Amino acid sequence: KIIDHLGFAAINGSPFVEHKKASDPFKNLQKEAKGIEANETLYKKVREVRLESKNFTDCYIELVEKVVFPKGEYFKKLKKAMEIWVKLFRNN
Repeated sequence: KIIDHLGFAAINGSPFVEHKKASDPFKNLQKEAKGIEANETLYKKVREVRLESKNFTDCYIELVEKVVFPKGEYFKKLKKAMEIWVKLFRNN
């Protein structure tokens, strides 16, 4: 969201992890279902935000303030973690 808003692009190289063993994709889907649902829920909330800031940290703060996080302990912790994380990159 922020990269698009600021007119940048993100390019990623080779995967950091290679899965070499066979696994059951249906079991994996069952295990990951709640995470996929949470990700889609959060993505929809992020998509609704209109960013106005002109730098990465300010845009990130805007997301923290403007995203209407779903109820639940996970999202409460996520918001707090986002607030802590962005403070590491602030100059003031």
